[in-house]
Amino acid sequence: MDVNAELPPDFEWYQNQIAGHLPSVIRNGVRQIGILHERGRTDVILKLVQEGIRGQREIGFYRRIAAICEGQGINCEETDEVEGTLLKELAMLIPRFYGCRQILLDENGPPKEFIQLEDVTEKFKCPCIMDVKMGRVSADPLASEEKRMAEEVKSPLQKKIGFRILGHRVQNEDGLQISRERIWGRERTEENIEEAFVEYLTSLRSTADSFKIVDEFVKQLDQVLCWFQQQKIAHFYASSLLFVYEGHSNLMPSVSLSMIDFSHVFFVQKTEAKMDENYMFGLLHIIKLFRKIRRDLLLAMKLDAQ
Repeated sequence: MDVNAELPPDFEWYQNQIAGHLPSVIRNGVRQIGILHERGRTDVILKLVQEGIRGQREIGFYRRIAAICEGQGINCEETDEVEGTLLKELAMLIPRFYGCRQILLDENGPPKEFIQLEDVTEKFKCPCIMDVKMGRVSADPLASEEKRMAEEVKSPLQKKIGFRILGHRVQNEDGLQISRERIWGRERTEENIEEAFVEYLTSLRSTADSFKIVDEFVKQLDQVLCWFQQQKIAHFYASSLLFVYEGHSNLMPSVSLSMIDFSHVFFVQKTEAKMDENYMFGLLHIIKLFRKIRRDLLLAMKLDAQ
């Protein structure tokens, strides 16, 4: 949208966006269209549908899962009973889908199509958020060699550890805030990647609360891993895990973990069925790091109790 254009009065920029197309970014005089909120409806976010096949692939992904959850699509050519069960389980790991919507952002241009999704941060008073892109390889099988090379240059470490931190923000009720953006994420090394998670997980809450947060994240990460260990129907490229926990020190240390960003998901033929080793490699690495952080927090609690 034009750099000087304003959003329609019924909409505002979503304040909890950590990565992706950010409205603060301007390229060639054009402002990127970030995630929107409709004023008065805090439970839903509006994500711009990307141009071309990527956008249609993401819409198709959400609609396929929605159809299964509504009792449609079982025993058709695309979806058998086993796959239907897997997709129902996957629905529990992703934001709820509320269909698509056309919004006119600029009177001089055509309306834009948006995906309506559950705002998984809505239930948190002080949401502390981290976005982690998963997989050793982000470029999908249809990407050009130029695209593949560009993705590898962004973060050589990603190929080693299987993920890349896109950014995080922690905050509490006193207004204290720590924010890290994608450049910071790209600069992480094997030596300090654990410190990045420690900063996100333990900066603002007590050791006991931080332990509960990490412990619950480990449980939810294990649920994601369990799903990937069962499924051979889809491969996820450039998809993210979105971590959220409560930063308000007077509230329960609740957490949420969601899989997000599905414009590069490829459903595979039964004859080509195999596990998504690309995604699982990074997931296993994150689980290992979180379990170590949990052990360290438990040790710190025992030492404090002496």
